[in-house]
Amino acid sequence: MILDQRIELLDHEVSLKELRSLELELLPGGQSRVGHPTRAHAHDDYADAIAVAASKARAYLPAGLY
Repeated sequence: MILDQRIELLDHEVSLKELRSLELELLPGGQSRVGHPTRAHAHDDYADAIAVAASKARAYLPAGLY
């Protein structure tokens, strides 16, 4: 929803930094995991909250829009 601009993010420096630093890890069996870097002081709390909010908002979209 973020990539196709269905939601607009606030200009919040920390949350944008977290979103930019997310990493995709490919797991055995074709699974994947998205999370924060493993370095010290890396967080993804805001990124997680944005993902949950986007997921919940998606439930309110009319059928066929997403």
